Order: sequence, then structure tokens, then C-alpha cells
Amino acid sequence: MKTLTALLLWVGYKAQTHFLFHISLRNWLWGLVVVPLALSWLHRLSWLYAVPLSLLGALLLAALKVVRRGGFLIFEPAPVVEISAPMASIEVDEQISCRASGHFAVANKQRTMVDEPGQISAVRTREHVVSVHLEPTRFLLLARSLNEESGWWYTFFMPEQVQHIETGYVRCGLRARYGLAIQYQPEERSANPEMIYLWFDGIRALCRVLNTLSTDVPAEAFTQSVSAHD
Repeated sequence: MKTLTALLLWVGYKAQTHFLFHISLRNWLWGLVVVPLALSWLHRLSWLYAVPLSLLGALLLAALKVVRRGGFLIFEPAPVVEISAPMASIEVDEQISCRASGHFAVANKQRTMVDEPGQISAVRTREHVVSVHLEPTRFLLLARSLNEESGWWYTFFMPEQVQHIETGYVRCGLRARYGLAIQYQPEERSANPEMIYLWFDGIRALCRVLNTLSTDVPAEAFTQSVSAHD
């Protein structure tokens, strides 16, 4: 059930970020709401069919709004097992590959990312940088992402901005991987806290990121312990 839910959330994200004739697939659903009723009013379609179709469109739009608020993924808190061998922290300016979800920006543009390829690094000021690289993609054969959104997007946070870190499993689409949920307060104090989710192909990369964060971030921000084994 969780896998099916995660898959539906992923489809919702794709519907929001892929376009047909410069209209997002999400907004095409308005046609399912309006067109059947218009055809029925013009006596081209029975109300018996028009009303259910219109209600279906309205329900799908409402569902997309709900999953958008939830971040289009499922996070299951759980301790992450750390390998017993010593793990080095991230070096300054070293890039650790990951998949990322959260709120990203570049220049004057902002948008939500879900399960996009990215990197996490730390600079000399102790600021942590998560970058995501978007490439043009297709969905359902005809719908495309916007070319103008291709390229690198970023989010930044200082250790003192971090409020909460949890380890666990990130479910997105058909996959579930070890990952992190990081809540931080943006520099604009009036803004709501942001959540960013990171997950990795291997446990070693995750443990290195955890080691770096545990060095910089106050211990009370961590709520899930990391257990070691031989």
C-alpha cells in the first residue's frame, strides 16, 4: 500500500512539472471539470456522463493539491545502521552525490523538486549546499518539462539554522532508500521552516553526510540515533 501511495505521489509531481502546449498536466484536469458540463449544457453529452466526469476531474485536482502540501513523497523515520569502519566527514567543497527533494531556487526562480539528482557539499564557512541538476524530461510520451528550468538549482543552510534531523527511509515512486529529513529555518525569519530530503545509493555516503552534520549541528537536532554493527 505504501508503495502504491508513493507511486501516486510521484505521478502527481510529474503532472505538475510536465507540460503539453505550455499547460501543465495538472491544469489540463480543469478541462475534465469544465468540458463535460459544457458539452452537456449544449446537449452534446448526457448529464449522466458529464457529472461523474466533472467530479472525477475535481477530485483529481483536490488530490494533487493535498499531495503537493505533503511533499510528493513518504518519509518513514527509522534508525540507520552505520558500518563499524571509521567514516571520514565530507571535505570542504567535496561533492557527495544524492537524490534530493525540497524547495530550491536559482536567480529569481523557485520551485519544488522531488527525487532529482543532486549533490551535497560544505564550504569553508560551514554553510551546507544542496544542488540539484534538472535536465529536460518527458512524461507520458507527449508531455515535457520546461527547457527554461533546466540547469542547476540550489538551497543553502547554516548549522545554526537546522532545527531537526531524522534518519529513515524515503519512499518515492517505486523505490525506498536510506535517507535524511532535514528541517531548517530560512534566513528570512518570517518564513516557515523548510524540509529537505536526501537519499543515497549507498550507506557509506549517508554516514559521511551524517558525520559532517553531527560535527556542525547541535546534538538536540538529532532525533534518530545511528546504531553501529560489525
